[in-house]
Amino acid sequence: MGEWQPIESAPRDGTKVDLLYPYPRGRTIDCEFRVGDVYGPDGGWYWDIPQWEDGELLPESEWDTCCYPNMQPTHWMLPPKLPVKP
Repeated sequence: MGEWQPIESAPRDGTKVDLLYPYPRGRTIDCEFRVGDVYGPDGGWYWDIPQWEDGELLPESEWDTCCYPNMQPTHWMLPPKLPVKP
């Protein structure tokens, strides 16, 4: 697993990263920096929350987009690798 890095060095090219926000938020996973459209010209850190309907997972295009509008992350790291079956 990687180490936490200062937010200034975080990739802003659509790479999914985990972010560390000040208390009380803490770690937020699978975030990416987005610019333009509803995200504004300066952009910001966003993530999508899965949505379900009648017990079925909806396509990613129908997930809700979230952010912490009044809070900036302090650090970032690449997500850990998924476990491999033996």
